[in-house]
Amino acid sequence: MTSQSIDRVSWLSLWPAVALIALLAAGWFIYQPALTGTFLLDDHSNLAGLQSITDARSALYFVLTGDAGPLGRPLALASFLPQASAWGLDATPFIRVNILIHLLNGLLVFLFSRQLARVVLRDQGDILLLAFATTAVWLFMPLLASSSLLIVQRMTTLCATFILLGLNAYMTARERIDTSPNAALVAMSLALVIATLLATLSKENGALLPVFVLVLEATILRHPQSLS
Repeated sequence: MTSQSIDRVSWLSLWPAVALIALLAAGWFIYQPALTGTFLLDDHSNLAGLQSITDARSALYFVLTGDAGPLGRPLALASFLPQASAWGLDATPFIRVNILIHLLNGLLVFLFSRQLARVVLRDQGDILLLAFATTAVWLFMPLLASSSLLIVQRMTTLCATFILLGLNAYMTARERIDTSPNAALVAMSLALVIATLLATLSKENGALLPVFVLVLEATILRHPQSLS
């Protein structure tokens, strides 16, 4: 193999990672003006307890006494603890974390879309094109801006993080269903149980994760390669 062929193979293997990094960087750049935002609406009613945090005990009290939903959403509240010192003074640290969560979700959307595309498509180029298109829609859709930029809506985006982690883990485990069915079923079940619990402790609609999986199993996963 010539050096030119080696360079070509190396580029072909690297370009998806480079393109994904560029896509995420563009998302970060687009959201930068929002860092000058402030506390709004439900931020105060749900997060005002941050001003009373002085030690581990008061931090635990804040996390476990939330009333935003039936379960209190303790995991989402815990994610605000590192920014507690900025509460009421500077919203930038809160918004920055929200944007990073949005970008993380974009990465998880890419990974999940690629896994799902492999079920119905054979061509690697088509698989990556679909994954990149889906990720771009997620990152730049105006509809999702409010979820990322309203500080308290982190409860929603963090819930989405665990749902997407669960979907990715489920799909990864499912790929071994033919070769190691018992191990695959155990891994799939654990992925669903753990991710559903973490998502629900961020926001109650995380309990829908098993429903999403059932829909996938009844549609796309039921007819692999149907679009190829």
